[in-house]
Amino acid sequence: MWQLLIPIGLALGGGIYFAGKPISDAGWQRIYYRQYQRHLTPAEVAAAQRGEVVEKIHKKYGDIWHSYFDQGPLRVRWQNGRYQFTPHSTWVRLSKHGQLQAENIYTTTADSVPYKGIWKNYRPDGSLEFVNYQLPAMFDGDSVTHNVVVQFGYQTPADTLSVHHMYSRSGGRAVREFWSRDVRGQQPMPEGWKP
Repeated sequence: MWQLLIPIGLALGGGIYFAGKPISDAGWQRIYYRQYQRHLTPAEVAAAQRGEVVEKIHKKYGDIWHSYFDQGPLRVRWQNGRYQFTPHSTWVRLSKHGQLQAENIYTTTADSVPYKGIWKNYRPDGSLEFVNYQLPAMFDGDSVTHNVVVQFGYQTPADTLSVHHMYSRSGGRAVREFWSRDVRGQQPMPEGWKP
């Protein structure tokens, strides 16, 4: 029995170790690229390699148990001997039972710089848990991304609980962040307040 438990323990331990390491944007792009490419049909491959732009609805599972999936429009092009995949418009995250868990709204295409988008996360009762806006901004003369995360209350979901503002340069390094009661950041949280 113990001969079976040791390999399982090592596999799980390695998975936990690697799951704890952050994956860079380039790493996610490689993961998604392979996944997108695996789901192309022979007809889509032929059309893309003829120079046509292929529009398709892509469905990708988020875990090995298929407990949820993301689905949305994907644009496929063949450029410079390589596929170019561009998610766009609105993607939804649904549970395997069809319950809406989140929406990702691309206000620009996913590969545009600076990227602008909106992520809405829903609670099991269907109310909004938080909304994350990614907006281009200027900070000390640099072009940065302004992430605004609006957290909503539990008892009254329409009420704003708190707003987290984070300015980051490309690569994700934060240059400034603070908490406030409003989206514009004009009402900072009191000293000692913790989320």
